[in-house]
Amino acid sequence: MVKKLRYYARFIVVCLLLRRMKLVRELIVELDRHIAEYTSTYEPDDQIEWSLVLDEIKGFVTADGLVSVMHADTNPIVLSHRLSPLTTPPVEKNQYMTLTLQEILIVGSASEQVKFSELTMDMFRMIQTLEREPQEDYNHVYDASPATGRNPYAVPGSKGYMENGERPNRRDNPHKYLLYKPSLSQVLVFLASGFKELPANGALLLYMSADGCFSTTKHPEDMGYDLGGVLTSGRRDGDHKKQKESHCLYPGDLYPFTRRPLFVIVDSDNSFVFQHIPRYFGQPLVTLMSPQDTPPAFQGNYVNICV
Repeated sequence: MVKKLRYYARFIVVCLLLRRMKLVRELIVELDRHIAEYTSTYEPDDQIEWSLVLDEIKGFVTADGLVSVMHADTNPIVLSHRLSPLTTPPVEKNQYMTLTLQEILIVGSASEQVKFSELTMDMFRMIQTLEREPQEDYNHVYDASPATGRNPYAVPGSKGYMENGERPNRRDNPHKYLLYKPSLSQVLVFLASGFKELPANGALLLYMSADGCFSTTKHPEDMGYDLGGVLTSGRRDGDHKKQKESHCLYPGDLYPFTRRPLFVIVDSDNSFVFQHIPRYFGQPLVTLMSPQDTPPAFQGNYVNICV
């Protein structure tokens, strides 16, 4: 019975990633019923633990719908955050547009995040934003699988077919690593892995959602380390005021990875410190930093956007 409950929890995560929200809600009802049966028949002591799991997924689904986009006639608009010809403005390509996003590292370390399992809301939305709809199926609705009707077997001579285990030079969708509250060493290992796997003309993207790690240095000299950074996890190795925080990702930690095209997105209350990353190797570098304060108009519980 426990295996069945775990299967439901994993299947709900899969349906979330596929944006099959109607099925997610149906599975929540079934999971609630199975939890009641399990705790009443087998292990009453496990009810609290499984109730927390159920509350997590219910809270996740509720939080996903907090922001609603409305037509002028107050009808809600169903949005798919994935990239498709319907949501991506046309761009006229030129000889300088040679880079493609190939490797992505998404790190969710912020405290007090709405989450289910090890998937936080910000990680979930970044995954959706960085996923391209299959071209033959970009009209699919929310509750249909994005890969419906797709032939998993390529035909020799067709696009995407490879022989003898050859690796493609370009993926339809970038390869993604998801890390929930990792240690600093894990972040660096996965960054190095993505860096190593970059093909020619490939770019690496790092998304960090984390709490700020603030510096106590009164007279900063090294912009890479003296201004602080972001905490990768909640662990701290004691109170060493004269030492750098061991679980903090500093801007200077990213310098080696600027040898290849790098795109950095930092969502933190200390994000501004990443504006000083230099381009030592002359490669393209883009850094997007979140604002440090939330505008008053967006501090309410519910936001309606009319178009």
